[in-house]
Amino acid sequence: MSDKPHTIARRLRSEAVRLMRQGEARRARDLLERALTLEPGHAGALSNLGAARRALADLHGAIDCYRKALAIDDTALATRFNLANALKDAGHFEEATATYDQVLDIEPGNLLALNNRGIAYRQWGRHEFAEASFKRALEIEPGYGAALRNLATTYEDSGDFAGARQCVVEAFENDPDDARALAKIIASKAEEPLQSHLASAAELLGSETVSPEGRAQLHYGLGKYHDRAGDPRQALVHFRQANEIKARNRSSGSDGIAGQVDALCATFTQEFFAQFGKVGDPGRKPVFIVGMPRTGTTLAEQILSSHPRIAGGGELPYFGTIALDFRKKTGLDLPFPEGAALLEPGIVKELAASYLAILEAVAPDAERVTDKMPQNFFYLGLIALLFPSAAVIHCWRDPRDVCLSCFVEDFNAGHGFATDAGKFLAYFREYWRLMAHWRQVLPLQMFDLRYEDLVVDHENTCRTLLDAVGCAWDPQCLRFYEQQRNVATPSRWQVRQPIYSSSIGRWQRFTDYLAPVLTELSEFARAGRPGQQKTA
Repeated sequence: MSDKPHTIARRLRSEAVRLMRQGEARRARDLLERALTLEPGHAGALSNLGAARRALADLHGAIDCYRKALAIDDTALATRFNLANALKDAGHFEEATATYDQVLDIEPGNLLALNNRGIAYRQWGRHEFAEASFKRALEIEPGYGAALRNLATTYEDSGDFAGARQCVVEAFENDPDDARALAKIIASKAEEPLQSHLASAAELLGSETVSPEGRAQLHYGLGKYHDRAGDPRQALVHFRQANEIKARNRSSGSDGIAGQVDALCATFTQEFFAQFGKVGDPGRKPVFIVGMPRTGTTLAEQILSSHPRIAGGGELPYFGTIALDFRKKTGLDLPFPEGAALLEPGIVKELAASYLAILEAVAPDAERVTDKMPQNFFYLGLIALLFPSAAVIHCWRDPRDVCLSCFVEDFNAGHGFATDAGKFLAYFREYWRLMAHWRQVLPLQMFDLRYEDLVVDHENTCRTLLDAVGCAWDPQCLRFYEQQRNVATPSRWQVRQPIYSSSIGRWQRFTDYLAPVLTELSEFARAGRPGQQKTA
């Protein structure tokens, strides 16, 4: 009888592994949690639970599981590799690359570790290290498709679109079943795909051997191709199929967001800021560019970083990391945001100094440095506490265009709300509510940058933008597209073109998709920005 819990736990683990192979991450997670109540110290179950949680975008939970598993068995190389992957996904790039290095110390020829380390370096903004990691993988295995595709993305970040295309063409020629490489060829704006590429895409979509991720990327690529070709109806067919695949095992992004916004509003009040005063760093070096994705945040940074006194820091994950590991970072017993009310002035100054050290590493000589992590709108209360003199640029755009633009972009796991108009609307409502709250309570300078104004009245809006961050006018900001810097966002192509207006009102070509949410999004559009009353 004493062996019965062990037998039940083993069966639960076995069934969970089968479910994971079938893409049933939620059910696998539940079985593994049951198994661990029977055998709490089972390293394999903890590692597999980490995999299930990572598949469900519970990155903090995944990291915790992997760390517990390694504390029991530190020889498990696969668990260490998966910990590095979860750290990368969570934006802990320094720790992720160090963990990949630990794997490579034992297996120097591990292609997956080399490839994923390159991805982490690229997302961290260390493009030279990313390129070196991908090229090292290609030295070991010439024609390695994953490294070629990711090297292509690194080239795109630097504006070398021809070099990027060469990489993905080589990957596809080496492996005609490489759906992801073919998807990048078809999606590319640098050169239109051949008819043979389109025929190959149709053939691969009819095959059962293509992975769900590869199938989704093919649909995204074909959607972009048909959109460029002036066939929005066919484009929408592909975008829908891509997003349906992505949504199957992904949190919507709006799950639990209402409670998160409630907690932020309850914690960061006018009384909170009156109590704390200006205990943070009084310097004005940070410039935070926030807003919904696809609202012009990358364009705003490109314009600002064209100024000789301003450097672009890209999407820095610092504040999301602080919120995720709040107890560990602060030593407090409460999570974020509730624990913010317990922060001592010394801890506030330490957090501010830690962030400023990151900015110094990015651009030691710049007077101001931008951080264009859009989702930092969640953390404006913490930002105001750490940097009461910082500038905040809030990027705003017609929400109908934002909804569409999110839907047609192949986002990562943190953007589940993009896969469906209804999910987008649920997320957008909470974003609107939170931004309206910040406008009432924050002791920060906040400038609303409307995308449409930036396009229609470009020079005057650029002048106002520079004034908002305290910098004198420089005409180089009008030639932002000439700037040679890495841009690791989906807007890497757009910000290297002169200003254009074709993205304004694009939603009108896709009213079939927007129909269920069009009335409410139109009301938000008429309101102008969060904090203003919607008008008829």
